[in-house]
Amino acid sequence: MHLAHAAIAHAVGRLMSILKPGGIIYLSWRVTEGTDQRDKYGRLYAAFDQELILAELATATILLNEKDISASSGKKIHRVMVQKPGIAT
Repeated sequence: MHLAHAAIAHAVGRLMSILKPGGIIYLSWRVTEGTDQRDKYGRLYAAFDQELILAELATATILLNEKDISASSGKKIHRVMVQKPGIAT
């Protein structure tokens, strides 16, 4: 959520490439609708289609894919947990 649009898919793809076979990755981000926003500290909250992330995780087994409301911020969040194919060594 803090990356520019052009960097999101690459970052997720890179995380998957360094994850061991059979490894599990958990990603979560704040769902920002409409246009990108910055908070009072200047942090970027990118508005992007979840498919940018899900497409990079397409070869993995989805263990969790949910949208919820953050207990701490009250904002919409999306959580995804996947397992990379293969056997951990």
